[in-house]
Amino acid sequence: MSKKIMQKIAESDRKLSLSDYIFRVFLTLVLCAALASIIGNIATNFPMIANVKWVFVILLCLLGLWLVYKALYVELFKTLALLSALCFVILPSWFYGGGDNTITILYLMMMSIEAFLVLEKSFCRWLFTVLSAVSCVALLSIGYYFPHFIQKTGGQNVFMDTLIQIAIVFTVIIISIAIYTKRYRQQHEQLIGANEKLEKLASIDILSGIYNRRKFLEILDALFVKQGFESLYLVMLDIDHFKKINDTCGHHTGDRAIRHVAEHCRNIVGNRGNVGRYGGDEFVISLKNLDDKSVEKLAQQLCEVPVLGEMPIQISGGIAKWQGEEDAEILMGKADDLLLLAKNRGKGRICFWNDKT
Repeated sequence: MSKKIMQKIAESDRKLSLSDYIFRVFLTLVLCAALASIIGNIATNFPMIANVKWVFVILLCLLGLWLVYKALYVELFKTLALLSALCFVILPSWFYGGGDNTITILYLMMMSIEAFLVLEKSFCRWLFTVLSAVSCVALLSIGYYFPHFIQKTGGQNVFMDTLIQIAIVFTVIIISIAIYTKRYRQQHEQLIGANEKLEKLASIDILSGIYNRRKFLEILDALFVKQGFESLYLVMLDIDHFKKINDTCGHHTGDRAIRHVAEHCRNIVGNRGNVGRYGGDEFVISLKNLDDKSVEKLAQQLCEVPVLGEMPIQISGGIAKWQGEEDAEILMGKADDLLLLAKNRGKGRICFWNDKT
């Protein structure tokens, strides 16, 4: 039975917003504090009238926990509960508790902190903080100018009650802030993970699994902005007779051919550059900080596409070399011209920057 209850609580935790979760924790802590205060008052022979406020607090907490669980009027109840605690618990207790300014100020500080943690509307947060500050000034003024309004109590019972109240206030504040910080960090990490996932989805071509055109051009432009290379080569490739593959074998096979060539290019290039799908059956590759001989060897490897099932795959390409003046757009145009030259020369080959038409 307890296992089912714990499972339901865990499920409700995942559904709660951060402020609602903190509010539920706050209500639970205050409920425990109220019970501890009643026990402490009885143990120290403190005036029993002080327990009336704690009974009120217990009923308020139970109602709040039920409303949070049912997700009913939560924000309204938060505001009313904090105001009720301020007006009917903290302020009256100052008069009946001997005018202990330290304890009252601590409680006002705790309620202001909790207001910022649990209230979602900025107006409500600041309103409650202002009310707490005004209440603090008013109580201190009354204590100074009208001391006869305060019910005086003294002795060992007041000292023990003060220790209990201080412990309650600091425990509630520390636990609330600790939980808030932990949950905030968790949500921040989840947000970062979600953003990274979205960025990946926006950057990767769904069919081929390599960079899409937008992301590849973004990376290429960044290279030119930073000039973070000693040499740069741009490769444009496409699959020969791709239309025939689609017409005779179907678009499913055409998609397999695109994935096959994309994986082949990625395996050959490795960490020496970036591979992207330019569109359709066209691919684009950037290679940086290599020499001419290494690029020529890599081009030969790119042309050796493994057989897809029983169907041979052939590609054509063009490789443009950055000469120190071109921008990304001009370099792309030169690579595209060399790809067209390779097609005109019979396909199944790669033309280089020094090839002549």
